[in-house]
Amino acid sequence: MLKLLSYIYSYFANQRNIKFDFGKKVIYKANAKVISVGNISVGGSGKTPVVIMLAIHFNSLGYKVAIVGSGYKRKGKGLIVVSNYGEILSNANEAGDEMYLISTIVQNSPVIVDRKKVNAVKYADLEFKPDIIIIDDGFQHRYVYRDVNLLIIDKRTVEQNHTLPYGRLREPIKSISRANVVILRDKIDLPHSYEQFVNKSVVFQSNTKINRLYYLSNKEEFINLNEKLSVITVCGLALPENFIKFVIGLNFKVEYSFNFKDHFLYTEDSIQQIIKKCNQMRLDVLFTTEKDAVKLKEFIKIFDENNIKIIVMPIEIELQNENEFYKLINELFN
Repeated sequence: MLKLLSYIYSYFANQRNIKFDFGKKVIYKANAKVISVGNISVGGSGKTPVVIMLAIHFNSLGYKVAIVGSGYKRKGKGLIVVSNYGEILSNANEAGDEMYLISTIVQNSPVIVDRKKVNAVKYADLEFKPDIIIIDDGFQHRYVYRDVNLLIIDKRTVEQNHTLPYGRLREPIKSISRANVVILRDKIDLPHSYEQFVNKSVVFQSNTKINRLYYLSNKEEFINLNEKLSVITVCGLALPENFIKFVIGLNFKVEYSFNFKDHFLYTEDSIQQIIKKCNQMRLDVLFTTEKDAVKLKEFIKIFDENNIKIIVMPIEIELQNENEFYKLINELFN
């Protein structure tokens, strides 16, 4: 039954793409150069760290960069300017955790969200007049012309390579032919079924790098003194097992894990649930992701009152052949 539904899903995804391929849909062409960062699968594949990496790189070269996205699972409605060159104008619940996180890290770029990404691109293009616009999760959003169509492929995308609901692909494998740059997450091999649709010269391997650990309450660096600290992990991720694996790899002992649904919006009830478990287990250290930290920060006073510390684990994407990667992007711009 799921296979049949998958075939039906693929049919309609193909029909949608045909309309764009043959000019039956209006596509907005921005004055700025546009980089789309996306994937063809559901769940986390590391788009946000790549968006941040690109924005920091081009900002460092003196380009004006704007970042747009839908603000997935956000409470806010319509178009929201999350930040204006470092001035934060929204919060994680209104803007969405990932776009808010981006705004706190990439402070030299305005961040704009709208469920219809084309509206956010138009606004950024006309109001901020950037040199480059980066679209977060833009591969399926074809209403905007892009100079660079960057696709991220992770292990689960390769292993579950059928369309929804039988697999986890948002569209059929052949759609990867639209990508002119591909990043493979954490040294995976590209199977033949994918290779036939993409030129090997545009494929780049990447690693996930753990950045400086810090306490959420004061941003002070956490220094692991090689003692196996017992912690409780808290996250709202598509793949919590990967996060837990990283925590264990950093020499922490995970005693219990709160694995909420992806983009979980924390409430007083969920916070009290976490605190109750800490008290029951006599543990006073929580370990979380940056994406969750921007929402947990709202409740930091409650954690402080209960003498519970929160350690945050930021991650970065580290590219192999980085110079060749940016050389290719510059060529696509011209």
